[in-house]
Amino acid sequence: MVQSTLFRSDRYPKINEATAELNRKLQALCSGSVCDYLDLNATLAPNGVLLPKYSVDGTHITGAAYTLWAEQIRAFLPAKPRQNSN
Repeated sequence: MVQSTLFRSDRYPKINEATAELNRKLQALCSGSVCDYLDLNATLAPNGVLLPKYSVDGTHITGAAYTLWAEQIRAFLPAKPRQNSN
């Protein structure tokens, strides 16, 4: 699995432009079933900028954002049977 690079807040337009280009390249790399691409920005930055509720400073994400990130990763993982601890 390849994960997108997260956008930053709207205070960083040039970085967000570069991030968008990088993410397009990562997604293209994964086309053709070579790998799975997980677009974290669809949830954390749906309009091309990191939502304020998921960041304390426009760059670093909050615990709530990490929780959403983990949920998205779990959705990609195959179901694994629980092992008996005996």
